[in-house]
Amino acid sequence: MSYPDRLTLVPIPALVLLSPLVAQCPLGEPDWQFRDPAVVSSFQRRDPHLADFPAVVRCHVDRDNEVVVVLAGVRSGARREMLGVFLRERRQAPRVHELAVVPLGAYNDNVGLVSLNPQELVLSTASGEGIREQNLKFFFDIASKRLIRQVEFRPFAFRYLLRSNGAPSFAGSNQKEFLIVRPVAPTALFRILSDDEARPLLTRIPVRTWSSDSESFRSFDLPALGTKPFGPGGRFALETTASSLSGERLRTIRDLQTGRKFPLPQSSTCDWIRAHPADARAGYLPEGIGEEIGPHQTYEGRLWLGKSFYDAEGESGVGAFGYFDPFRKRYVLYSPPEIKNWSVSAILVEPDSVWLALQRRGEYENQSGGVLRWDRRSQKVVRYDSPSVIHALARYGASLYAGTEDGLAVLRGRGFQPYFIDLTLGGAYAVIPRECGELSPHSR
Repeated sequence: MSYPDRLTLVPIPALVLLSPLVAQCPLGEPDWQFRDPAVVSSFQRRDPHLADFPAVVRCHVDRDNEVVVVLAGVRSGARREMLGVFLRERRQAPRVHELAVVPLGAYNDNVGLVSLNPQELVLSTASGEGIREQNLKFFFDIASKRLIRQVEFRPFAFRYLLRSNGAPSFAGSNQKEFLIVRPVAPTALFRILSDDEARPLLTRIPVRTWSSDSESFRSFDLPALGTKPFGPGGRFALETTASSLSGERLRTIRDLQTGRKFPLPQSSTCDWIRAHPADARAGYLPEGIGEEIGPHQTYEGRLWLGKSFYDAEGESGVGAFGYFDPFRKRYVLYSPPEIKNWSVSAILVEPDSVWLALQRRGEYENQSGGVLRWDRRSQKVVRYDSPSVIHALARYGASLYAGTEDGLAVLRGRGFQPYFIDLTLGGAYAVIPRECGELSPHSR
C-alpha cells in the first residue's frame, strides 16, 4: 500500500451547477446520405483520397443552426481517417461553416456524443478495442460561426465510495488526477470538493503508480482494500489471497479464530449449461469457470456479496449474489434469471431490497447490464437501465446515486441519468449531464 507524495487535486468552485442540455437529437445509425459540398471540400483539401462522409451527429443547437459531426474515410467500410465539426445554418439554401477538422489517429472511428449545447460540443473517443481514450471538446461562437478553442481531456472513472459524516463521496481518477464528488441532497445534483475537503478523504485510499512510454500514471488500488471483520465478535474477515488467471486478486473469507477459510462455491459445468441453454445447444462450453467474490457490503452482521467472473477467451461463470452467514458458516446464494449471464460490479443492501449493478467482463472492455433491484421479501426483480458500468451505489436522501466507468449517475424513473466531468473554458472541472450514444460507422 502506498500513497503519492503529492495528491494531484484540481481547483474548482465549491458548488458546480448543472447547465441543461439544449440540443436534443436521436443517436441512431449514421446519416450515410449526408454529402454537403462544403463538407466534402473541407476534407478533400486536406486529403483528396477521402471519399466517404457519413454524418454521425446532426443536432439542432437553436432554431436556426445545427451541429454536424462527420467521420471521413477513403471508402465505405474503411476506417475513418478524419473527424470534422461543422455548423450548418437551417434555411432554404443552408450554409455550412467549418469549426474544426482533425485527424482521428489512434482513436479510429469509435466516437460518441457526450454533451452538446449552443456553445460547446464534447465527444468521447475510444481505441479500436473499445477502450476509452480522450474526450474532445470544441468551444464555438454560434453568432460568428467560428471555433474559439479545442481541447482534449481524460474522462474520470468513479470506482470507489467513501462516507464522511453520513454523506457519500465518490472518488474518481483519470489516471492522472483525483477528484472527490459529493451529492447535494435534496437537489440530486453534485458538488466537487475543494482541495482541503478532498485531501483527508483521498489519503484513505491506497494508490498505485505505473509508467508507460515515458509517461507516468496513477490510480486507486481498489483490490488492496479489505473489509472490517464481521460476525459475532468480529470473528470473520474477507481477505485477499493469490491472483486469479484474469489478473485480479482473489478474495476469501477466513475465520480469525481457527484460521479456517471459506472459499466461494463454484458453479459446475451443468450449472453453466442450465444458465446458458442456447450457447450449450450451439456447442459452446467454457474451458474454465472462475468465479470470485466481487463487490461486497457488511449488513446486519452478514457479508453480502456479488459474484464476478471473466467472460471471454474460454472463461465464464454463472451470475449470483447473496451473503455469508457467520452463524451457520456457509454461503447463501441467489441466482435469478436476470443475473445469470452477468457479473456484479456494485452492490447496495437496504432493509427491503438489494441493488445490484451488472457488467460483462470482456477481453478489452466491460459491458453494462444495468441495475437490478431485488426485493428481499418477495424476491421479485426489477431492472433499471444504465449506459455505463456502475462501480459504486449509494443512497442519499431520497435519491440513489452511482459512480460509473465514465462519470456519475442518478436514478430517475426506470433508468440512471448519466453525468460526466467536463472541462470548462477557464480550465476548471464541472459535473454536467451526459448524452448517451456510441457512434462507430464501420460499414453501412
